[in-house]
Amino acid sequence: MELAILLATYNSQTYLRAQIESLLNQSYNDFILYIRDDGSNDQTLSIIEEYCRENPKIVLLKDPISHRKSMENFMWLLEHVTAQYYMFCDHDDVWLSNKVELTLKRMQEIEIKKKPALVCSDLVVVNEKLQTIAPSFWNYMKLRPQLLTQKKYAISCNLFTGCTMMINEAAKKVALPLGKYATMHDGWIGLQVIAHHGIIDCINQPLILYRQHRNNVCGAQEVSCTLKYYKYKLSHIRKVFLTYKKNYLMAKEVFPDIFLFDFLFGRIMYLLKR
Repeated sequence: MELAILLATYNSQTYLRAQIESLLNQSYNDFILYIRDDGSNDQTLSIIEEYCRENPKIVLLKDPISHRKSMENFMWLLEHVTAQYYMFCDHDDVWLSNKVELTLKRMQEIEIKKKPALVCSDLVVVNEKLQTIAPSFWNYMKLRPQLLTQKKYAISCNLFTGCTMMINEAAKKVALPLGKYATMHDGWIGLQVIAHHGIIDCINQPLILYRQHRNNVCGAQEVSCTLKYYKYKLSHIRKVFLTYKKNYLMAKEVFPDIFLFDFLFGRIMYLLKR
């Protein structure tokens, strides 16, 4: 069994030890942890090198180019590591002890030879001190996994949170190279699996403590159906428009046959069902 956990770091000294310890305390531990640092200027590298000396299951990969940013950091790791299964790991979360075991079990239950496969799960949203903000990220964000694995909704609404994902080798092959208009690695990989008629399954159970703090690259924001929430969205209409534009360009790159109408219709229909 070849399982690779891909950890991307950048100025991660505050939370990195807690995350690595949660990986080392997994109930299933037959994996290699591969780390790529994106040019940290704090104590991140010292922490990683310390763990590498103590544990041969942890490997620091060297890249002559720094500052690739989060998406490119993960995709570089995916490109330069060979395994049967791959998991993506953020530097500031904490994995529950059964995350690897349950995700791998589900992957092996659904996987069909040579067919792209992806498994993801729910998360517990927590604050900097790991105190619970919301017991379910999916409920907090009003996500409906059973809908968002379908093309007509997935092109405009992203379900996939990278730190919960496991993909197989076939999914890796269709995900590379990274597209010109990709906005994040998780959304890009998910769309490619759908485009290549792959298998997607969701574990309706939180397996990660998803830490929210001031330096999150991506984070959780409670979605409400109240008038106050929609007034807030309207006051940030330019930001919302730019986000939708980027997501549409990414979807169009994966599915050349879709049009703006398909993208908007999928979004509206999903909102109505939510």
